[in-house]
Amino acid sequence: MISRWIVLCLVLTSSTACTVDIGGPEKVARIRVITDISRTDTIDAGPSKPIVIEISDSSGRRASRVSVNIVGTPAGTPDGNFGMYVRDAGGGPSGGVNLISDGQASFQVFFGRRAGPAPIVIRVPELGLVDTLWFTVQPGAPAHITLKPGFPVVVLGGSYQQSAIVVDEGGNDLNLASRLTFSSSDPAVTVAPTGQVTGVAYGLAGVKVSYELMTETASVSVVPTGRLATVLTPNGVPDPTLTVLGTDGSAQRRYPTPQDASTPVWSPDATRIYYAGTSRGVNPTQRIYSLSVADGASSLLIPDTVSALLGEKLASPAVSYDGAWVYFTTLIA
Repeated sequence: MISRWIVLCLVLTSSTACTVDIGGPEKVARIRVITDISRTDTIDAGPSKPIVIEISDSSGRRASRVSVNIVGTPAGTPDGNFGMYVRDAGGGPSGGVNLISDGQASFQVFFGRRAGPAPIVIRVPELGLVDTLWFTVQPGAPAHITLKPGFPVVVLGGSYQQSAIVVDEGGNDLNLASRLTFSSSDPAVTVAPTGQVTGVAYGLAGVKVSYELMTETASVSVVPTGRLATVLTPNGVPDPTLTVLGTDGSAQRRYPTPQDASTPVWSPDATRIYYAGTSRGVNPTQRIYSLSVADGASSLLIPDTVSALLGEKLASPAVSYDGAWVYFTTLIA
């Protein structure tokens, strides 16, 4: 905005020359970094040099006795690690600090454990100011191997791909998977240099995944072809169904159940599945059901009728070897 202007013209014999005075720039409140640090460092770094900022009001003068809020911003990871921290009064990492400015404020930072861009946000509420300082958190040194999967199951004669990543102390992938080696001395499996594992005999086997001096071992179960009865909970949401599928993941069949199912077990002749059913609501009830694999019909085997039973009132069914008895657990007050 031009607050004032003056036009001066000089008339010459053959021309007219003009100059325009637009005045000085308009003064605005602002946050300005006057002493900075390197904005790029590795995880867990704690620079000793502070960042110094200057806060000016709308007159252009330093703003004194204003509150300054400086916060680190989470990287949005499940473990809650921050991309950047602010040091508190004791020198330790903190999510944020509040300072009183005399026109200038200084603070120190810690680089968090999540690699990538991460901000520190500065707010001066009295002046309506917000500014963001961006930092780059770089991964650290190799620290661990994370197996994918860690406890695989493979059918006899079947194969799966063993993979892994090399991570730093913050769990950041260092993109070193191409330099991993795979091996096993157990006779139950064979392992290709690419990490493909094949089950050749029933039992447990260890597959070693190595990078330089680091090694992690996946525990592999080699099992016969068969059927599993399980409860699938997509996204952790209970679903009133039982699922039967092959040990190789094939031939899935879902059976609706009258209540949320849990702890399914087979009858010895594999014609029925016994399971605990739990109702939904404030005071859930538990019952033991018997499901016919042939037609999917569930029949109530043991009702929840004992008022003295608390918590998981009827749970964890088990079947005797001859199929004549069904056992279950209770919690009695």
